[in-house]
Amino acid sequence: MYLIVGLGNPGPEYANTRHNAGFMVLDKLAEELGAVFPETSCSALWGRGRIDKVQIALAKPITFMNKSGRAVKMLLDHFKLGQESLIVVHDDIDLEPGQVRIRASGGSGGHLGVESVIEDVGGGEFERVKVGVGRPPGKKEAADYVLESFPEGEAEEVALTVARAADAVIYLVKYGVAAAMREYNKK
Repeated sequence: MYLIVGLGNPGPEYANTRHNAGFMVLDKLAEELGAVFPETSCSALWGRGRIDKVQIALAKPITFMNKSGRAVKMLLDHFKLGQESLIVVHDDIDLEPGQVRIRASGGSGGHLGVESVIEDVGGGEFERVKVGVGRPPGKKEAADYVLESFPEGEAEEVALTVARAADAVIYLVKYGVAAAMREYNKK
């Protein structure tokens, strides 16, 4: 079984922001897999599904981004899973818009949501699907930039990127992290 967690912020005011790329990917996955988020426990909205014969749980923490680790830890405990069964989907300002990258493990890269997960689950030995949102223009603060909505003119590109990231999660579950990295980490 895999626990697939999309990072984001709850509430309609954050729905279309760069920082909610993880939630957007989870919504797309749920749509493709015919899953829903009927459960509200462990500080998350979550539901179950399957990718081929592999059981999965899809979850969106409702703790706000920088406290995501608390929900992830509770979910791992609830499902009796370790980090090796965790996939975290999140935005990444170090990737250009449209890029998707898979990472097997590691640090937070400065992402406070990922940092929270690492801290609460006791390490960074979980897989990630990173969704590129680009760097802020000029001297704009990254924190302000990621909380802005995507511009209307980027709607098509955002939808394509979200769909590609959802496909990357499915590929990762089916074929493993090494194969997924070869497939999705191309320039």
